[in-house]
Amino acid sequence: MFDRLREALGRLSKPEASTAELDAALALVVLAMFADRRVVDAETSEVQRWMESRELGGHGAPLADRIPAIMAKVRRGLEQDVSGQTVIDDVDRLVRDPTLRAELPALCRSIIESDRTVGPDEADLLARIEQRFA
Repeated sequence: MFDRLREALGRLSKPEASTAELDAALALVVLAMFADRRVVDAETSEVQRWMESRELGGHGAPLADRIPAIMAKVRRGLEQDVSGQTVIDDVDRLVRDPTLRAELPALCRSIIESDRTVGPDEADLLARIEQRFA
């Protein structure tokens, strides 16, 4: 799972989006992946497709290397705030690039729906993400 995410993130480069913005966006993606308390291959594949579609590459390996730290930060955040609202608030504050912001709801929806089931916690999280970033 980490290898595929690292590979996709290794291609990141979009001058409009700062490293902090990309880290924050990835935190929201991780939150969507964790919404049902498990991560499946279909979810990581969705993330990889998104990264490839953006043809991203200049934030490269350093961002890819931060994936485990971003995942750990989201996990710690969920221990404090099970709803994930703190992560959503942080992402909203940090991601200013309009293109990146506009992509987040659809990306989170595709991740959440990738395993073909949407539970109540996932539906609630998705509604809050779509409301905040739409």
